[in-house]
Amino acid sequence: MLRMNILIATQNLDKFKIISGMLKKCGLQNFNFRSLKDLNIISQSEESGTLINRAYLKASFAQQTVDESNNIDLFVGVDDGMKFKGNDTNVDSKVITENILENNLLEIGEVLTIVRAFSFVDKNGKKIDEFETEIPFKFLGNSKNIKSEETKYPLSNVLSTIRNKEAIIEMDENDSLEYYLEFSRERIIQALTKLNIN
Repeated sequence: MLRMNILIATQNLDKFKIISGMLKKCGLQNFNFRSLKDLNIISQSEESGTLINRAYLKASFAQQTVDESNNIDLFVGVDDGMKFKGNDTNVDSKVITENILENNLLEIGEVLTIVRAFSFVDKNGKKIDEFETEIPFKFLGNSKNIKSEETKYPLSNVLSTIRNKEAIIEMDENDSLEYYLEFSRERIIQALTKLNIN
């Protein structure tokens, strides 16, 4: 049986691992997952507008950029924003991440909500679905002086679930995926029912 190909439109290896893991747990375990890095695509779309628009631009850019010979059936764009201190979602996640890592933004134990936008685009460029999920975390502090890296997700070193005291990075991979899905499984599965790829 031919396995379908799904592209997660990111160069961030940690984000790729998380998103592909979540989608597999929501029913897409028999699919091949690829990242932009896998296809040697080093550029990405310009980021503008809302989180959902940014996620769509990533998926759409990938759909227009990837050579048809790669046989990608579904393009998934993902963009993260953050909510903290009762404010609205801030889409400038790179700046916020730097401030968090420098211990300039949150008190230890304070809740940070990761707002994650998803956009699904088919191989013909048609938008299938788009939505946001919200996942709460607690700030542990950055006593190890973790720095940002382009291909990594540094906040997993300084955030815990709202129930645990260990950093996300120290959790069993399956347990951390289940935590993310606790707040997003239902909406992801709803989107996947619209896909005409299985």
